[in-house]
Amino acid sequence: MPAAISLFGLTFHLYGFLIGLAVVVAASLSEQVFKKEVKTGDFWQAAGWIIGCGLVGARVWHLLTDWQFYQSDLLATIQVWRGGMSIIGALIGGLVGALAAVRRHKGQYHFFQLTDAIVLGLPFGQAVGRLGNWVNQELYGVPTDLPWKIYIDLTHRLLGFEAQAYYHPLFAYEALFLIILGGVLWFGYRQKKWLVGTGRLTLVYLISYSWGRFLLEFIRIDKALVPGTNWGVNQFVMAALAAVLSLVIFKTRKNKNVF
Repeated sequence: MPAAISLFGLTFHLYGFLIGLAVVVAASLSEQVFKKEVKTGDFWQAAGWIIGCGLVGARVWHLLTDWQFYQSDLLATIQVWRGGMSIIGALIGGLVGALAAVRRHKGQYHFFQLTDAIVLGLPFGQAVGRLGNWVNQELYGVPTDLPWKIYIDLTHRLLGFEAQAYYHPLFAYEALFLIILGGVLWFGYRQKKWLVGTGRLTLVYLISYSWGRFLLEFIRIDKALVPGTNWGVNQFVMAALAAVLSLVIFKTRKNKNVF
């Protein structure tokens, strides 16, 4: 699949289109829940804060963890159409954006009302966004001969793997996991097990995604490693986040107002 299409003298990058589509999918689903459950406040004003901060966080985190690829070409730091948007950075930025939105529109809704609505749409948007990794031939796993292997062009193969042509479609594994996670969240929501505003949807999403991403990172080869370990930086962060949030649930499991 071509990474860009030229039309009427203009170049359209498919990665950017898919990221935009991912935002639309996630926000549209979340808006439906927000309007039904919250009823007060402007969702799109809040979404503007979350999306804006999320995009900035996604790029900044990627640059921090993969700076070795940019230090000799500073112009590449702004070439976002070539890829390089970290979901961890997006989550951090998005949470900051949610806090800012709640503070700015104080009294209209509280933090968990907003984030619980968001996470019901977020996994599906993320799954769409992962198609951008396919277009850019990035976020693939270790070499494999399995029937569902994907071919990676020589120009997109990592140093030391030039002779290996077929790899695990890591982005597809994550997309499938996200669709399943989204389905589980919606099931819990529809069954009224996880109510919007309690914070449980948010925590289930964060813990589940963190553990899922932690496991998938074991077959990823283009990751910045924690010095002295075989763990990636993102992997370490995800494991720490999941462990802390799991402890929070364990310690507060008797508080029915939250869980």
